[in-house]
Amino acid sequence: MRKHIISLITLALAFGFLMAEGPDFETLKELLNKAKGGDVEAQFQMAGYYAEGIGVEEDITEAMRWMREAAKGGHTEAQYIMGTSYSHDIEEAVQWFTKAGQSGHLEAQKYLGTYYAGSGNDADKAFQWFLMAAQQLDIESAYEVGNKYFYGLGTEEDHAVAFEYYSLAAAKDYVPALVAVGECYLDGEGVKQDANKAFKFFTKAAASNNASALYNLGYCYHTGQGTKTNFIRANAMYQLAVHFADDAQKAAFQKYVDDTAAELSIVHREEADKIRDEWLGR
Repeated sequence: MRKHIISLITLALAFGFLMAEGPDFETLKELLNKAKGGDVEAQFQMAGYYAEGIGVEEDITEAMRWMREAAKGGHTEAQYIMGTSYSHDIEEAVQWFTKAGQSGHLEAQKYLGTYYAGSGNDADKAFQWFLMAAQQLDIESAYEVGNKYFYGLGTEEDHAVAFEYYSLAAAKDYVPALVAVGECYLDGEGVKQDANKAFKFFTKAAASNNASALYNLGYCYHTGQGTKTNFIRANAMYQLAVHFADDAQKAAFQKYVDDTAAELSIVHREEADKIRDEWLGR
């Protein structure tokens, strides 16, 4: 119950339905009568007033009651807030998020996409919810839909469609999508192979210190794809990839550091280290 209360109050403030000053008595009386009559917007406002004690005595039980009434009546924001209030009860949370998501609530749709892609273990539902969110031009969801098409998760594998969704997110400079578009160009997956374009996308993404982008940039220098072969810069980029990588990536990237270092003289290794240090601002 404590988690319910904290969540509700936090969201009441976040969504801004509380007034800086409480309503006058007549306004509050009229609002309460509307709420009792089933007006979901009035119920939603009353929940906020009770949560913060604005115009009425603070009463979390009443706040929860009115929030639930608004949610049951179809108030989309109230349904979403009810979902967030049940972090201790995923099944209940999913039911409320589903109601909100079906009414077009973007954050609810994203939550459901993430839930079903993970512990909910339903690739089909994950795809559908991310697709709904992507149709609202959410860039993170567009990227997720791209992944679903690329790997055939919850839908048929289609690299061309995956590239389209990746491109939508990349156009808004979403870094994981920039990397994905670069990889599509590098490998000719879903689009005509173009190493020069791949290199440009990796360069742009690497500016955000994305480990995968730095690795791919190193790979381009290492193999001479999209740029001239340069083992010094390749080694430097690989080192940076290791620096910014999570634990799951470090070992794989370190192998490329070691492989390229073996091809360099001591002087050239020092040059690579200097490039690395300049990037890191050392």
